[in-house]
Amino acid sequence: LDRMITLATEFEIDLVVSNGRRPIVYVDHGRLVTADPIAAEPVNPIGSGDALAAGIAAGLHRGLGLSRAIGLGLECAANNLGSLKPGSIRGNS
Repeated sequence: LDRMITLATEFEIDLVVSNGRRPIVYVDHGRLVTADPIAAEPVNPIGSGDALAAGIAAGLHRGLGLSRAIGLGLECAANNLGSLKPGSIRGNS
């Protein structure tokens, strides 16, 4: 995990690591931060990681900070997890 901070700082990049239902780990302004997934009744997990990545990308594109973009990604992942059809996200996120 210390290597994440080194890489993010050295290359001036955002680093986000997800691990299924475990907390997300990311580097924000040189410090390691975790974010817990949103509790959702699992219906079908297929595509939840993709939904997470898409939500983060959409948040960053909208100009949200990294923490808020990750929050949006977590909402998208939870929404996908609760849907039978993979890759389908409902809501206003």
